Amino acid sequence: MLLSTPNLESARVVPRGPPPKKPREQSKERRAPPLTYAKLLEASQDRLSEFARIGGSPQSLAASRILESPSVFIRWEAEHSCLLRTIAAHGRRAQQTQALLTASLSLVHRKALFDYMRENQIRGLLRHRLVMLFHGHYDYSQSILAEHGRYLRAAASLICTAHIGGALLSSDVFEEPLQRYERLYAEYFQVYCESSMPGWRPAEGSSTSLLLPLLKRQLAQWRAGLYARIQVSARRRAGTALRA
Repeated sequence: MLLSTPNLESARVVPRGPPPKKPREQSKERRAPPLTYAKLLEASQDRLSEFARIGGSPQSLAASRILESPSVFIRWEAEHSCLLRTIAAHGRRAQQTQALLTASLSLVHRKALFDYMRENQIRGLLRHRLVMLFHGHYDYSQSILAEHGRYLRAAASLICTAHIGGALLSSDVFEEPLQRYERLYAEYFQVYCESSMPGWRPAEGSSTSLLLPLLKRQLAQWRAGLYARIQVSARRRAGTALRA
């Protein structure tokens, strides 16, 4: 019996490509990579320079003051770099967005005292009493200088974080919702100051003390809503990537 010659073509192993990727693996590829520290720093410097050129607002003035003085700029850059490294350490954009919001809210709080004194034109003895409320009996002149520097650095960084959140991370939380929080916090801060200093406005003392817990609760609710909005947006984007 003759043995048939094997068909080499049919026996040849045809190389196959990698197995098809699972939907979860595909969504990981489609997910935008997290922002690097270098990208965050570049965007911050560009935005700060842009605001300084615009002029006409307290934020623009703060940006100009930061850029005018090398020593002030160095200190701001050191603080802002720490903030950006915290953001860049997160491996996903959704996490970066949440961390950026936390930083932005902290910046709103840090600049509130000087904002309040400027917008309400607090002068003389009232300003002295207000500064003592937050700085104790530390030297008044040094406290004012320290508070002004803190305001400038916080205002400049908030310019940058709002831009990064809106333009680079595509989150609308950093537009009107964050501005709304800033206005609510300013209102809360005013009531806090006036209720914490006896004799500030005697006719309104009782009403402000009752209003303070309500404003504090409203702030907490709005803050929770900002984080929830980020989470909803992240889930929506993840669902879109899976369907693509």
